[in-house]
Amino acid sequence: MPDQSPPESDAVGRERGARGRQVRLPIVALAAGAFLAFAVPRFVQPLNLVDVLAFPFGYYMAAQGILLGFLTIGIISARWHNRREGRDTKVS
Repeated sequence: MPDQSPPESDAVGRERGARGRQVRLPIVALAAGAFLAFAVPRFVQPLNLVDVLAFPFGYYMAAQGILLGFLTIGIISARWHNRREGRDTKVS
């Protein structure tokens, strides 16, 4: 017996796609944050062989680079959400 379920409308399909896009950025942001928080400090010792402005590069990355990375993630996330909100509030 063939499937008797009603066909999916375009609106439902677009809604599912929108949810997938809404979830994608936070997951990527969390993954990037985890990389910055856990992976970068593991490379401090090899990076200390390079000096930047009289500071070991490993120290610089641990003290300032990770903070700049989190700031960049926040800025990208805020811009993405603002752009997304502008698209959602437009009247068709």
